[in-house]
Amino acid sequence: MCLLPSREVLERAEHVFRNSKVTSHNQFLAIAEAVVDDDHGLLKVLLDKYRPDADLHAVRLLLKGASKRRLLERVRTAAAAMQQAERLFDGRFPMAGEHLSLNIGHELSPTLSVRETEVAILAGSQTNIEISARLAISLRTVENHISRALKKTGMTTRQALYRYVQGSIRE
Repeated sequence: MCLLPSREVLERAEHVFRNSKVTSHNQFLAIAEAVVDDDHGLLKVLLDKYRPDADLHAVRLLLKGASKRRLLERVRTAAAAMQQAERLFDGRFPMAGEHLSLNIGHELSPTLSVRETEVAILAGSQTNIEISARLAISLRTVENHISRALKKTGMTTRQALYRYVQGSIRE
């Protein structure tokens, strides 16, 4: 949910929490829905009212993932709004210590689709089955995205593809 926020992933998370009668993630789910719907007004209200809980880090990752996804999709206005929300949240709840972040920058290789780029990034560290589950797409679709991305870029391995995508994305 946090790396690549989407409607499908949100619906799966809501389903899991609803079926297990877990309510401790309601704040996170409301924020996630505002993020997925690009409802920046509601997102601001929810973040202003946010009370730190066990999902604090997940909210931070969700905002960061949404910013990155909007950049991948080249939706600059939405990306700017998400980056602003992320900055305000980080200012309100400063993070102690270092954290890892996926740098996707602003410019993508013109040869790969958004989804191929997402899959290529994940292919650097995850199996096809893990990618399939994370992105809520079939295993065959993951295989097709990787195959097309390898062919388009001329790379021969998943790691080379991952490095290519990382190298073609500039700040």
